[in-house]
Amino acid sequence: MTDSFSYFLRQTAVVIGLWTTGFAFIYLLGAALAPKDDRKERSLYDRILRALLAYPAGMALWSLVGFLLLVSGVKYCLLSVVVAYTILFAGVLFYVITTGKLGNIRISQLSDNKITLRELIFGISVVLLVVIVAVISCIGVISVSVSNDSYYYYSLYPQTIAIEGRYLTSFDVFLTDVGQATAIVGCLPWFFGFEETFGIQLSLVFNLVGLFALAIWDMTERIIPESEDKPVKSKRMITTTILSTLFLATATPFMVMARWILANAYFMTFLFITFMLAVRAGNEAVDEGSCRRETLTYSFLFIAMLSMTRMEGGMMAGLLILCICSLAISNRDILLYYTLPIAITQVLYYSTIYIKLSVNPLYSFLDFTNVAVMLGFVFAIALYVSLIRGKHVITIQKHYSILLLGGLLLGNIVLCLIRPELYLTNLKYFGLNIILQNGWGYFGFFVLFALIILVGAERKSKEISFAALYTIGFILFSIAMCWARDGSLHAGIGDSGNRVLMQIAPFVVYSLTYELVTFLYRH
Repeated sequence: MTDSFSYFLRQTAVVIGLWTTGFAFIYLLGAALAPKDDRKERSLYDRILRALLAYPAGMALWSLVGFLLLVSGVKYCLLSVVVAYTILFAGVLFYVITTGKLGNIRISQLSDNKITLRELIFGISVVLLVVIVAVISCIGVISVSVSNDSYYYYSLYPQTIAIEGRYLTSFDVFLTDVGQATAIVGCLPWFFGFEETFGIQLSLVFNLVGLFALAIWDMTERIIPESEDKPVKSKRMITTTILSTLFLATATPFMVMARWILANAYFMTFLFITFMLAVRAGNEAVDEGSCRRETLTYSFLFIAMLSMTRMEGGMMAGLLILCICSLAISNRDILLYYTLPIAITQVLYYSTIYIKLSVNPLYSFLDFTNVAVMLGFVFAIALYVSLIRGKHVITIQKHYSILLLGGLLLGNIVLCLIRPELYLTNLKYFGLNIILQNGWGYFGFFVLFALIILVGAERKSKEISFAALYTIGFILFSIAMCWARDGSLHAGIGDSGNRVLMQIAPFVVYSLTYELVTFLYRH
């Protein structure tokens, strides 16, 4: 057996293994969180969502288990991972048994054999799709892009972690410049005997396309009135979903992020998943009076993963939480399922590298000052949700979205006044990279057009949608964050700020689809 064929088989097996463990975990969670002896049939949407969340859930489990082993000082090796997985799954199963929810674990929500067969066929089809994606990516049919960062940060560094099995002070810059969850995903080849993560990353991106299509389908189903003729409504939903998904999948920045072996594809995926689940939780809160525990528990897992995929992950996750505060999700749920996981991951990691290891590299993307700002930001969000949101100042919640965007804009103005040369230089290169089509193609001009449409639409309706709030907020927040880094941005596809901004592609397409469908079918 040649090495290349062996690598292909091993990587394919790892992709399937991540999907399988993720699906098993999600399935057990569903049983644990459902009411006792729940016989309610799950909708087709729920079953598809579970299947599509399985692969990223498996990846998040692998990353977060590895992260916890590393920060706790336990030897990070395949044996310790297997033991941790065993404890985790046994714990959930024990809870299911002791709470009398064992009856919730079954292949189908009903005893109808036709439903069981349909679900079984669907599950096998998903697994085969994952295998096909892995095959395509591994044999080089889809080209990938690599750079020095790809090799040093997401290949050499993960290899070193896999060999050493622990964090070392000598890792210095790697510890302060690399998203640790993404690096731990990069350990998979070195644990299972192959050399690259091309198939792992591209499989995740294909998975993201499926989740995006499902999100568009759900959104259009809710917007188009029930009074519409069912066949007509279905055709409109199918057309909107296909066109929006194809537009995203062929957008230049999306394709660049998908094929470049860095952290951006992982970050973009888990950011959209958390965003999508927040929309779902908000809808559940409106329709049912409260969010389902299952949706919130998924959010806990994915926002924890998100916060560790890039070094600024905690800040970007914090912005998402601020936008989530505009939804009908309770303060308790925001604190417990969104803010707490970020606080846990950030405190554990930074206490490990700055207190336990006393890392002090000559160059650092995220130095101690920036860490203090990030932790202070998360703490401030927790204080706002606990003490202010919806309690004392009614005007804040009534005009929350406008105030949030106004605050982000004011913050950018203040940063510009503090260091005008740096801020204006960064702004210049953000614009130049779009105009010169550095990784953007024509999508950059589409983003500028989208901003005009979104702002105009929100002014007309006098109500900012969650999608528009986050899309506009993402742009303002990204510009502000780049001000805090050492040195200015530059013109070029590989510029860090440029890559951060390119991650906005799914949100721009989603937001404009929302506004277009709302305009067509609600007016």
